[in-house]
Amino acid sequence: MKKALPTWAVVATVDEPAVLIAAFVRHHLALGACEVHVFLDRVIPEVGPLVAGIRGCVLTQCDAAYWAKSRFKKRPPHHLARQKYNATQAYGQTDCDWLLHCDADEFVVQPEALIADLATTIEAPHQTLHLSNSERVWLPVDPGMSIFEGGFRTPMWLFDDLAASLFGPAARYLNKGMMGHSIGKTLSPVGHDFEIGVHHALDRATGEPAMRRPSSARILHFDGLTRLHFILKMLKRAYETPNGPRPRKGHKRMAAVRAFREKAAEPAEIFALTRALKDFTPAQADLYRSLGCLEETPFVPRGCDGLDLCPASFDAQLRTDHAAFFEHVGLRDWADEAFGGPL
Repeated sequence: MKKALPTWAVVATVDEPAVLIAAFVRHHLALGACEVHVFLDRVIPEVGPLVAGIRGCVLTQCDAAYWAKSRFKKRPPHHLARQKYNATQAYGQTDCDWLLHCDADEFVVQPEALIADLATTIEAPHQTLHLSNSERVWLPVDPGMSIFEGGFRTPMWLFDDLAASLFGPAARYLNKGMMGHSIGKTLSPVGHDFEIGVHHALDRATGEPAMRRPSSARILHFDGLTRLHFILKMLKRAYETPNGPRPRKGHKRMAAVRAFREKAAEPAEIFALTRALKDFTPAQADLYRSLGCLEETPFVPRGCDGLDLCPASFDAQLRTDHAAFFEHVGLRDWADEAFGGPL
């Protein structure tokens, strides 16, 4: 009798435009995931119609009533705590064999390799599976027709030796040539005493991260689907408190957040810094390409026919969704003017 293939699920806690959430759900289900658990960190009414009737999509609204029933008794102020709690809830609820915890701006590729890795018999069945990540950059020829366009840089281990010549002052904000993380994400086998973290599972029996083995499948991390999306992420982090961001690991990323805070009233400076961090010049692209650290195969999410993935539409939704934030931090006037055009 033929052995059944292992099943896998995905979980994410999200606060994104509905079209991105829908693309995240549809892509992973089309890829072969049996379940996609989406925990809505705020009310996003547009999501429902975009995923209505899609088998395997599990939506949970994280409202006051939801958090009142949690061990916290109220909504945790830090988003990492909310992510970990929700992921661990899904881990205990799923009927699948494996669970992947990632963000709505991260998309799995190479599903055949993933299934082969999950089906491999290993001596330590409680081992998790590690998916490395690549990070999207905009290339010099990017026409800007879809929020998913661009190339993908992989971690450059020689980056510190080349940083100044490649990126100038912006190099201080990059880690291994990446603006976001270079740690990757983890699939955890279901049925163990795990707490599901952002990048790994914690084995409660030992108090240590669960053992990992590498997968041939990967994650594509977009870290800002448009330039406005990236700017908004950085500014929201920069204004977490009246005095700036909360302390956390990742000093280079946080240095960039503080730079965004310092330049917040100067849109031209914000846009210039964003391009320095997220847009490749021809020289940068050539060097990354020569070192095998640039992937240029276009990414098209699966199962997303009919979704409006135009950057202009996406940015318009961002301006609507986060108008109160710009008002709160005193940036409404320049945001309305500067973000009204192409970034």
